[in-house]
Amino acid sequence: MGRGFFPDGKRILFSAPLYTPTGNPPELFVFTVGSSQPPQGFCGLNGNPKLNKCTGTEPTISSDGKSILIQDDNNSFLWHIYRMNADGTGRLEVTKNMPVGQNRNNSDGVLSPDGKRVFFLSTVMNNSRTVFKQELWEVDGDGKNPRIIAGSNLFDNPLTWKPSR
Repeated sequence: MGRGFFPDGKRILFSAPLYTPTGNPPELFVFTVGSSQPPQGFCGLNGNPKLNKCTGTEPTISSDGKSILIQDDNNSFLWHIYRMNADGTGRLEVTKNMPVGQNRNNSDGVLSPDGKRVFFLSTVMNNSRTVFKQELWEVDGDGKNPRIIAGSNLFDNPLTWKPSR
């Protein structure tokens, strides 16, 4: 369901489903490596359990540890990419400006090393919810200026950032 280490190497952020009769979506948790304490709910870390919406999956932590990307479907069965601060505040949908009128699953978000851009896969489906095509997109870190980079059904999941040498 996704996980990522904070840059300090001492904490890991992960998502896990809470299996209930109502089928609750995955929630975010933080575990301190080497601790005997159980994982804590991510959004309750600052003493405020209603700090922010705690659902989501596939968390990715920025290289500076200041931002987190997650994907969440908001019970719509179509995934969107969200960015938030490392403390769980400031949740912002960065895929909100995508083309409308299409069934899109936006997934596998990754931040550029400087945190100014988000790259992700967008899978366009036809009305029977079968894959029509897959596209690689880039958007500014604040969700503005989405632009398609390439269209293909040959992308590898998950996306990773490979620095040049």
